[in-house]
Amino acid sequence: MALRKPIVISDWLKGMSVSPYGAFAQMRGLDPHRIEGIVTIEFAPTPVVFSITQPSLINWTISDKAGVIYFLDNTGKLFSSSSYFTGAQVTGNTTSSATGNGLAYWKNYVFVARNGVVDAYLSPTWTSSLATLEVSRSGVNPLFVAQDDVFYIGNGRYVATITENAGQIFDPSNSATFTFAATAIKLPQDYAVVSFSELGDKLMAGTIFGTPGATTNVKISDIFPIDRVNLNYSLPIRLDDEGINSLLTSNNLLYISSGLKGNLSISNGVSVSELLSVPLDVKERDSVGYWALSIYPDAFDFWGDELFIGVSNISASGQTINPFGVYGLKGKTMRFLGNISAGVNGSSGTRVQITSIYAVSPSEFFVSWASDLTYGVDFFTSSVNRIGSYGAYAETELYFIGSEREPATLEYFDFILKKPLASGDGIRLSYRESGSGDYTTIVTFDFATHGAVSYFSHTISIPNLKIVQFKIEMTCTSTAGPQLRAIIIQ
Repeated sequence: MALRKPIVISDWLKGMSVSPYGAFAQMRGLDPHRIEGIVTIEFAPTPVVFSITQPSLINWTISDKAGVIYFLDNTGKLFSSSSYFTGAQVTGNTTSSATGNGLAYWKNYVFVARNGVVDAYLSPTWTSSLATLEVSRSGVNPLFVAQDDVFYIGNGRYVATITENAGQIFDPSNSATFTFAATAIKLPQDYAVVSFSELGDKLMAGTIFGTPGATTNVKISDIFPIDRVNLNYSLPIRLDDEGINSLLTSNNLLYISSGLKGNLSISNGVSVSELLSVPLDVKERDSVGYWALSIYPDAFDFWGDELFIGVSNISASGQTINPFGVYGLKGKTMRFLGNISAGVNGSSGTRVQITSIYAVSPSEFFVSWASDLTYGVDFFTSSVNRIGSYGAYAETELYFIGSEREPATLEYFDFILKKPLASGDGIRLSYRESGSGDYTTIVTFDFATHGAVSYFSHTISIPNLKIVQFKIEMTCTSTAGPQLRAIIIQ
């Protein structure tokens, strides 16, 4: 039988779902936000090329007031980039056996936290150990410059502060210009601060109860609201999860990444509401049964009004259907931005980690990653081409269109674009008769065959269908790419 009602694929803002029932099963490398009602291809990642010394795993990324980007790796090496396409190690820091625990910019200086101390850098001079912390701990010492112009340092259960003395100009080599308090705030025993943000007049300290990044974290996720005037804290905001990963504030709401299952929540400073989790089948288990998913403290950033979440594989084993990498969340629309420049996403068993995300402007952002033991930084910008080779695609929901008694037949396929195809543009439509297995190509609609057209109709008979799922793949060789409005199937 013919379809009683045409299938119209056009509601791109449904985004990805945890299942193929009611929303897209996949949305990879596609952008449903740039033009309302249209889906386009995301920009391809460009690897940042570092001269001479190559960074290890990048833990943190910041920018100075001139727009120079700084990257701190897990061995304590600092790198900078002015062009954004190339970078180099910042020389002069001779501290051996260093770790990259935190990074911040304040008073014209770049600050680096390593185990037990904080260093400051202003080209070409390093000031080592301007602040000695209460405890030496390997891992995370989040650094945060608040609206009160106080520099906060997370150090286990302690929060240290650096303030510029009245009438002085901060100079890290001159202790008379600043005041350092190693234990300005002391949280309860066994807590450790892993992330800071601000909400109203409160400094929000996200904590874990145990060791940062461990799969054995105790299921305690507390956020301590700190009064920055009196330097005391009130009762914590509590989540039922294995520790806080990262905090961000936008539009007077606190966005929270917590635990080992990709959970996202939102808070007004009093109550907490569950936002969503990253797609369910990313939640692989490793050989000992723990969730193999993590979100690093610096892999959580807003790009405009879209929240980017770096989803990492904790264990080196296992495969995944939904990929590891960067997810975008805007409103209720979740999408996967596409593979890192190494071309992997964990589906082949390769361990992929996203360790830092940093938005520079409305058209530029950086993603730092690891692919097994290979490390890199990708730069995304509107000045480079979008994803090619049909690497951007969506898999639709499962449509129940027929029955055993009355199977359906598909015959007509109409493509509607916002603008005509340009050279290198193409759209490929495939189908399968269940939610798994291989797809069969129906038609490829491209510039090389059909020219600069914005509408295309294809006729082919596909009989005996009860369930059908479609895959829409897109490609281009430019900074523009096709702009798909809808596909109508009858």
